[in-house]
Amino acid sequence: MFNKRLTGSALTAAGLLLFAGSAAAADGSMSLGDERALENEVTIPLVLQDVDDLDRGQFEITAPRDGTAFTFSDYDVKDAFQDHFHVNTRQEDHALVIDFSSRGGAVDFDRETVLELTFTPEEADQTETTINILNHDLENSSGNSIIPDTYGGTLEHGHKPGDPAGEDRVSPASAIQVLQHVSGHRPMSDGHLRDVADVSSNGYLTTSDAQAILRKAIGTQDSFLSIMAPESTNILEGQAVTMALGANHGNPPYTYNVSSGSLPRGLELDENSGTISGTPTRDEERTFELSVTDRLGDTAFQELSIRSIESEIEQVAHIPTITMASGDSPDFPARVEVTYESGDTSLEIVEWDDFDAEEPGLYPVYGELGDTLLNIQTEVLVQEEPAILDVDANHQGGIFSLHELYVDTTDEVFTVQLQEVEGENEPVSFHYEGGEQYSLATPQFDPGTEVRVEAHNRYEELIDVSYLTMP
Repeated sequence: MFNKRLTGSALTAAGLLLFAGSAAAADGSMSLGDERALENEVTIPLVLQDVDDLDRGQFEITAPRDGTAFTFSDYDVKDAFQDHFHVNTRQEDHALVIDFSSRGGAVDFDRETVLELTFTPEEADQTETTINILNHDLENSSGNSIIPDTYGGTLEHGHKPGDPAGEDRVSPASAIQVLQHVSGHRPMSDGHLRDVADVSSNGYLTTSDAQAILRKAIGTQDSFLSIMAPESTNILEGQAVTMALGANHGNPPYTYNVSSGSLPRGLELDENSGTISGTPTRDEERTFELSVTDRLGDTAFQELSIRSIESEIEQVAHIPTITMASGDSPDFPARVEVTYESGDTSLEIVEWDDFDAEEPGLYPVYGELGDTLLNIQTEVLVQEEPAILDVDANHQGGIFSLHELYVDTTDEVFTVQLQEVEGENEPVSFHYEGGEQYSLATPQFDPGTEVRVEAHNRYEELIDVSYLTMP
């Protein structure tokens, strides 16, 4: 009998390799889940989403020689998968290999958990391990290769989202604990537990978080996927605007849509980034419903009102993304420069919304700008450690006036882009040189232009930024 235990090894990121004959366009996705647990075991699912006409193939779980936070201890091929496929498993060096072939015909997968992997933590503290799965020669009934988008997952020894009570499940007890915090009877002093309880991802706890936890506990809500956006905001008629929305507690990448109603005239929503941008052309207020869907098909909705108003304000100074370490407090600007149509300027006081998030991620934060009736926005990037280690820029001059940039990063970075801080130019992608270094030569920016370097992970999430002035 196959020994399911891989002694003394742990799964960690090993890169994604796709082996195929005649490659076709990406067909659906194959992804591992993200799980936290306080107990001695953590189980994550392998999910096939929108994969059609699957006839045969191989999954490979790699176990590198260097031990990490979790050890692979067991697996379970689900009956629903074995009903359709002959399945054979074997151990090859530091890998678990699963071969499968159709019992009687190719199968379509809308959303199916085909495999569950169980791990045990090596240490009894909050440690995290990223794992990946490799797929080899997935074929359809015609013998052609199927190459689905492949996404890794994470394991963490800690409280599950929505479980500040520490029961290793989402329960009514956690909802009660949130209500006690909101009422002031038993405030949660631990910042990590407040983040765990903040399932709405707005940076503070409310009765809405308690209600969502209770709905999840009794089974009337499937996930804590949420949209990070204000309920209402005011913007300037005739002035270009950019509003960055966000999503949390889902499986990226996300897709955004206006599910009902419509945006103010002149604005549009980028369905991939969740950014609302454009120039409002009328003094009007629109209320509409936004939706966000993650790669596993979970969807969340939120109503938002945007009012474009006439004003003597010509421009509000750009506020750069605020980067902070987990556990610190963001340093919001107390005043922001405002330019009026007359050409006069003033420093207006900003009253920022409360922010108390410690979990890594990108959070939009909103504030009221003095007595102007305007709402402004910035972003707070919470990170455990910087992903951009060094940025070197120089100006070559010459007929093309080239700038050369070199960026050193951690291995978590998947893409690096350069974008003008205040401008409508499309971001420029860096070239990967190897050894966690990226380079770019571009004539696009004049000396003195304010730009920002953006580092993204493999899920296209922003994980670090660095601002500089072009030499």
